[in-house]
Amino acid sequence: MKLSKGAPYLMMMVWILGTLLWWGLAFYPTGEQTPEWLSVARNVCFGAMDGGLPDPAGWIVLTLGPLSFLIVGLVAWPKELGKALRGTWSSGLGKVLAVVLLFSIGVEAHWVRSKLATAALYENFSYKNSSSEDLPIGYPRTDRPAPDFTLVDQSGSAFRLAEHSKETILLTFAFAHCDSVCPVLVRQVLDVAESFKGGVRVVVLTLDPWRDTPKSLPYLAQEWEFPAKAHLLSGPVADVTDVLKNYQVSSQRNEKTGDIIHPALVYVIAPGGRIAYTFNNAPDQWLRQAIERIANDGRTHSASR
Repeated sequence: MKLSKGAPYLMMMVWILGTLLWWGLAFYPTGEQTPEWLSVARNVCFGAMDGGLPDPAGWIVLTLGPLSFLIVGLVAWPKELGKALRGTWSSGLGKVLAVVLLFSIGVEAHWVRSKLATAALYENFSYKNSSSEDLPIGYPRTDRPAPDFTLVDQSGSAFRLAEHSKETILLTFAFAHCDSVCPVLVRQVLDVAESFKGGVRVVVLTLDPWRDTPKSLPYLAQEWEFPAKAHLLSGPVADVTDVLKNYQVSSQRNEKTGDIIHPALVYVIAPGGRIAYTFNNAPDQWLRQAIERIANDGRTHSASR
């Protein structure tokens, strides 16, 4: 198959620009305010691992996609493309374009290196309290009513806390754009609840209703691997902030970046809809033992009847 005179140049430009855009999509630095569409696109195209790097399949897509396009071109039209490359390099404009290309590659290489460095720090730093100590006998036990609320979960259904008053509930607070404590905290309460074979319900309320809208919850719940008996909640900003205020969740939001500073807060709500324990950055052992103590209270109460 014979190419037209300008086709090799066009093919090279498509390949170069496509490769730069492809890697730019994966590694372009967005700071704290990554647009929702970009987060979704990166997850769909490259997967997502802790620290924001592509998963193994994503790295394969990143490399084999551009490489396969180039290989097909070189196999199908080796002479034409070779001639086009030599002709481009021999011209003044070609040299300028080569410099621009090398500069662009250097910029993207810097993005990749920065992302790898950030991921390495994330990998080596744990936000989780890994203490194996038992929950102290004298740890404060409360009996105050859990403020009721109604918000929307990831299925689009209304979730009212009072409708689950017969269950033990782990209630915590997180938001999608948090890549530090939130994923660890959410994973913790899900794992603790799973260890009780479905006997504990998990409720996670967003701290960022401005960006974590009800429409975004299904994607986020899937990313956080929510089981059936777990609810990710959002709703109108005023409604969510009222709930956060009622639960005395202290947080500071940067209006420019959208970043939120907050504690790793977990409420353990006992059957009857009353807050039994309040924890901040508690180890798994404390959460499990708190739930067990609540269950023992229930068994003791039943036996005394």
